[in-house]
Amino acid sequence: KILGVISLPDYAFRKAGAQNKTSIIFLRKFEPKEIRAFNRINQIIRSNPNNEGLKEVELEKIIISNFLGEYPYDIFLAEANRIGYTPSGKVSDLNDLYHDIDRVPIIDDAETILGQFNLFMDNEGAYQPYRSPDCIKISALDLFTSHKSNRIDPKYHIFKKLGIISPPEGMAIHKLGKLLDPIVEVVIPRDYPDELFTTLTLSHEGILSPREAGKGNNQPDWHGAYFKEDAKWYRVRKDNLIISRIDIWKGCVSVITEEFGGAIVTNEFPVFQVNSELIRTRFLKILLRSDYFQKAMRAINTGHSNRRRTQTTDFLNLDIFLPSADIQDSIIEVFQENENEFNRLQSIYVEMTSKFNNIIMGNLPLEELIENI
Repeated sequence: KILGVISLPDYAFRKAGAQNKTSIIFLRKFEPKEIRAFNRINQIIRSNPNNEGLKEVELEKIIISNFLGEYPYDIFLAEANRIGYTPSGKVSDLNDLYHDIDRVPIIDDAETILGQFNLFMDNEGAYQPYRSPDCIKISALDLFTSHKSNRIDPKYHIFKKLGIISPPEGMAIHKLGKLLDPIVEVVIPRDYPDELFTTLTLSHEGILSPREAGKGNNQPDWHGAYFKEDAKWYRVRKDNLIISRIDIWKGCVSVITEEFGGAIVTNEFPVFQVNSELIRTRFLKILLRSDYFQKAMRAINTGHSNRRRTQTTDFLNLDIFLPSADIQDSIIEVFQENENEFNRLQSIYVEMTSKFNNIIMGNLPLEELIENI
């Protein structure tokens, strides 16, 4: 029987050499009457002729769901972002798990997960959600059935519970799946041995760039003849939305520009056509790179720490909030103006750095730099 699950940050055991996403789980043996009830339900379900032919995993899900419906109970979930030491292993006073006096934990400190867990255990029925650190209770049945993977990751369930329920004033709520259509245009480059392909990658800043041939694990040339036989890539078109399955939670989302229309990407980069009547593609890029939606992406990620992925079905099931098209256009304009100014200043910085390097090397007189100050 699960009493509670507490999610720890990715770096919790990094210094010990473990990169796994880790949670603490609190368990207790079922009582004899609960064991008898489970065995009874198990026998009834398995002896039902209607269930013949079902796979074992399907039978188990039916049995567990029936048991949790007949013997309901709540589970405590919490997410710890600070755990008393930094990612580098340095001791820190910031600790969501517990506070202590002379290294003895304070069990009734309601501002910590330990204190919240004890409040939950003292009165499960009256327990209320808590913010920072985020703590909730959830019925065991809801925990088991809310996602097809039967996931118990606290981040996912906490976001569903504590995320914004109603849209901000002036905005309407929409499912991403109503605004985006997945695009799958398969290309097998080996079938076109003499064609030079443009292959794309996507940075955490949402910037698209061509992959560099011969770098890292990349092949030495991007002509079709150098691709693996039968390897499938996917064509992108101008104004498509592209995301990274691995790093969308870090802001890896962008819009295909005219420059890269017709390029190809791997299956790690799902591509979508945007319903432009409801949402502007560039506004969606801004929205998905916001803190709130990056937190949403972290919540729906699945898998091992080094192999975490955002599943397309989970991505399309997200709720987003939209103002009118006119407001979207105004927001895009403001962002574009600031982006242009940023690029201008960055260009000046690069030019000044280049001049300084040339002065140090003796290729330019010092006056070349001073006159620009």
